[in-house]
Amino acid sequence: MTKPSMPTTDAAPPTLAPPVAQLPSMNQASLPEQVADAIVEGIAADVFAPGARLVEMDICERLAVSRVPVREALKLLEAQGVTVSLPRRGYRVAAIDGQRVAQIHEVRVSLELIAARDAAARFSADPALAGGLERIVAEMAARMDRGDWSGPNAIDIAFHREMCRASGNAIVGTLWEAIARHIRIIFAKCVDAHTDPAVLYQEHRRLLDVLLTGDADSVAAEIRAHVRPTMLRPDARS
Repeated sequence: MTKPSMPTTDAAPPTLAPPVAQLPSMNQASLPEQVADAIVEGIAADVFAPGARLVEMDICERLAVSRVPVREALKLLEAQGVTVSLPRRGYRVAAIDGQRVAQIHEVRVSLELIAARDAAARFSADPALAGGLERIVAEMAARMDRGDWSGPNAIDIAFHREMCRASGNAIVGTLWEAIARHIRIIFAKCVDAHTDPAVLYQEHRRLLDVLLTGDADSVAAEIRAHVRPTMLRPDARS
């Protein structure tokens, strides 16, 4: 009997593909980082439920990798709070509830207020620095035009990751990355996730336009309006 693979995109659960023969070719991410992302996608798609045990050999077989990168990935996810470990009992998926979602939202808003402020200031001095965000928004527009509903969470996260990078604040970028995988999981399990490519485009186009004004007060207000609190679906609570 074959085991379901851990998705590497925003494919909707619970339909799962057969085990993959190999991971995608490595780009800039290390193999443990790729394995960590694959595990997170599995959590987001309910391959691994909150509290479920994560067995090293099982993950190795699903992803066709050795135990070393899987072990490193699980340690990385534990450090980020995505998994928890118990003595002699291995790793489990961390529980998720409304309080945890609210805490992650609070931290995210705080970090993105700083990132947006700094990015806006840099864009005022050199508008070319907004090129990365412009390209992501252009891709959102292209998806809207062709009615492409695939991967909304990934491109949403890509925009906010690029905004943090464009801020020039490496500390903010590092801290944001520490919660990025939580954001991915929450996006998949919340009641108000993006489902319309037109809304996704419009909201991010507006945020980018405000960033380009360089007005600090407007930028802060738009971030607070854009990064809204969310609620878990009843079936996603642990």
